[in-house]
Amino acid sequence: MFDSSPLSTQPGRILIVDDDAGLRHLAVSVLGAEGHSCWEARDGKTALELLHQIPCDLVLLDLVMPGMDGLAFLHAIHALPRKPLVLVLTGLADIAQILEVFKAGIYDILTKPILPARLCTVVKRGLEYQQLLAQNEYLLRQAQHPPTYADLVGRSPLMLGVFHSIAQAAPTHASILILGETGTGKEKVARAIHDRSLRAEKCFSVIDCTSIPSERMESTLFGYGQGVCSGGDAAPGGLIALSNGGTVFFDEVSHMPLSLQEKLVALLQTHVFQPVGEVQSMPVDVRVLAASSCNLEDEVAAGRFREDLYQQLNMVSIALPPLRERGEDTTLLAY
Repeated sequence: MFDSSPLSTQPGRILIVDDDAGLRHLAVSVLGAEGHSCWEARDGKTALELLHQIPCDLVLLDLVMPGMDGLAFLHAIHALPRKPLVLVLTGLADIAQILEVFKAGIYDILTKPILPARLCTVVKRGLEYQQLLAQNEYLLRQAQHPPTYADLVGRSPLMLGVFHSIAQAAPTHASILILGETGTGKEKVARAIHDRSLRAEKCFSVIDCTSIPSERMESTLFGYGQGVCSGGDAAPGGLIALSNGGTVFFDEVSHMPLSLQEKLVALLQTHVFQPVGEVQSMPVDVRVLAASSCNLEDEVAAGRFREDLYQQLNMVSIALPPLRERGEDTTLLAY
C-alpha cells in the first residue's frame, strides 16, 4: 500500500542550463546518482524549447550565457503552463544582480564552484518545497471541486484503505503498480488516480497488454518515424506521444513482451522514446500506471518480467482486496 509516513522526496526532473559543459556533466553525474532524471542545455533558448516538451520540477540556471542569458530565461518561463523551481548558479557577487534574480522569482542561489554535497542538499530541499506546492494546489482544487469515487463502490475498511491510498498517491509524480484479482476494479483505480492528479485535464490512455498482438505493441505505443511505412491502417503517432502531459495505464503489464519491457524501462528512466524506424529520440512527459492480476515477483523470478521494470513501476503499490474479503460491500455491488 501507499506509504503514509511524512513527506519523502520523490526523484525529480532536473534541467541544468550552463554554457560550461564540465559543470553540466558534474551536475548530471551527481544528481543522476541520487536517482533524479537530468537534462542539459547550453543556453536559455535551448532550455526553454526543452521545457515546452518536458515540464521539469527544477532548473539549475547559470546567469551569464551566450544568446538568451539567465535573466531573460527567468522572465520567459513565466509564460509556461507549469513553472519550474529555479536555482541560480553564479560565481558573481553582484548584490544588485542577486536582488534582481530574486525579484524574478528564483528559489535559491548556489555559488560556484559547486560542491556535490551542497548541490544534493539544496536540490533535495527544493524538490521537497516543490512537492508541497503541488500538494497544496491539489488540496485547493479538491476543496473547490470535491472528488467522488462514483465508479468505485465500497465502504468496508479494506476499500476505505484503498481510497486513502488513491488520495495520497494521486498528486505525486510516482509510477504506481495496482495489484488485484480480475474483476477487482484495477482500471477504475487507475482512472481515479488520474482524475485526482495534476494531469486530470490531459489524456488518460489505456493499453491492454493482453489484447494487442506482440508484433504490433511497439508501434501502437511508440508510433512510426517519418518516412516509415506503417502498413495497414496504423497511425504514425503512437499512444505515448498522444498522451504527452497525461497518464498511460498498462493493464495486465505482465503480458508485455520482454523486448518491449526494455523500452518501457528506458522511457521511465530517461523520459524519451524512439518511434519505430527512427534514430532520434523524442522527449515526452507521461505518468505511467500499471496493473497486474498475477504476482510480478514470481514473474521476475521465472525470467518472464524484468526486475528493473518491476522496480520502476513499483515506486508505489496499491493492493485491491478480492470481492470475497469485502464483506459489507457485496450488498452495494449488487445494485
